[in-house]
Amino acid sequence: MKSNLTFGSIGGNISDVLVNLPQFSGNLGILITCLDSDINVSQMKNVADTLSRTMSIESVGRALWIPTFTAEELLCAKVFVHFDELYLCARKPTANSLPVQQFTSDSWDFSEELPPAFEGTVGKLGAERYLSDGTLLNFMCDDKTLVERLHILEDQ
Repeated sequence: MKSNLTFGSIGGNISDVLVNLPQFSGNLGILITCLDSDINVSQMKNVADTLSRTMSIESVGRALWIPTFTAEELLCAKVFVHFDELYLCARKPTANSLPVQQFTSDSWDFSEELPPAFEGTVGKLGAERYLSDGTLLNFMCDDKTLVERLHILEDQ
């Protein structure tokens, strides 16, 4: 994993970050690997239909790839409800690089430990940022300023 990546967990959820810190998504695409604890995201026809109304989406194995989007588009789609997971990447990952497990905060608290398989997953995907929620909001980020803003967001 790149040495400038920071990880941790805070109170909150993915929607909180998208609404209050849209810079977190930057100019990166989003790979959605888990929604409401379901890892077969590309098979969720209602989700794909909802997202494709305003965004270009592609299936990547069991995940969905959205190359460009705005936070408003994602929030209007109302797909993030908790126990969701997404990776933010500069390039579309391949189906062979998808994670073999999910890292939502019901299983992992990134402030206590980083899951052993997470580093390899981030490397294979070429992910620059990460968010998952459940009981907390796990994050991984390449920008120290954004990490500081995440912590400020938690205190609000």
